[in-house]
Amino acid sequence: MATLTQIINSKPFCNLVGTPVAYGVLTFSLRGQSGLYVPGSGYICNGIAVQISLDVNGKVVISPAQYLWANDSIQPAGSTYTMKLANQAGLLVFGPVNIEIIQGSTFDLSSYSYQT
Repeated sequence: MATLTQIINSKPFCNLVGTPVAYGVLTFSLRGQSGLYVPGSGYICNGIAVQISLDVNGKVVISPAQYLWANDSIQPAGSTYTMKLANQAGLLVFGPVNIEIIQGSTFDLSSYSYQT
């Protein structure tokens, strides 16, 4: 049975001048064919936004932990998330970009080249 993957980032999200995006919000929207499902859990909907909060240092809040379904646990294959980052005031800092979350106990967003 598929499990949710905890989202983390070991390096802070920063703006163009290198300042951490304190209390920013990452928004993830699932993209894929209609009828996406996770075996053992059920159907999930495209396009519904999931927000993940950042702390004062621009890192994903880890307590409480924040989770997403990994794209490789969603059927049929080929889904992605559209991710964007807004600052505390709600202004777009980064994105939107497509990202594929890989199943595991955690997924570190810092592993992507767009990370500062």
